[in-house]
Amino acid sequence: MTEKKVVVYGVTPKAEIIYAWLDVAQDGYKPEDKPKFSVTLKMNPEDEEIKNWLVLIKETTGDMTTPIKPDKESDSMLAKFHTLNKPTIVDTNNKKLPEDISVGRGSIVRVSYGLQEYEGLGGGFTLYLNAIQVIKLVEYKTSFPEEEGYVVGDATETTEEGGDAAKDKDNMPF
Repeated sequence: MTEKKVVVYGVTPKAEIIYAWLDVAQDGYKPEDKPKFSVTLKMNPEDEEIKNWLVLIKETTGDMTTPIKPDKESDSMLAKFHTLNKPTIVDTNNKKLPEDISVGRGSIVRVSYGLQEYEGLGGGFTLYLNAIQVIKLVEYKTSFPEEEGYVVGDATETTEEGGDAAKDKDNMPF
């Protein structure tokens, strides 16, 4: 009989989002990989709540691989959570966020997760993303300012050909 895999459910302490794929699933590395929604949290290991959470995770996982790694650019830890289904995202009153609000980098959140053991690739643990509670929202916005000019679907927008391209067009057989 096979041994039952360890599954632990919990909620993280408050932490900052460093990467987020919450509106649209991110494609996998290989074509056969299913797209996943994911979030990576940046955690200060000196914060008491985070320190206690990291100890709890270590007690569960031992020396097995986990998606919690040191940040190469700071003294922080990065914890990656993922899911195949779009996660529920709520505010501090547990009310669902409207679909048109995109949670972005810098937001402070708590993640409801499932820590589950896997056997493949030498074994380890993964963190499944169940839901997110937004404590401080930093909305994701594109970095381009609005400009005057081409607008998709604008019927008055035309393109003009000039120079040699316009002359060559007159000599085309079709």
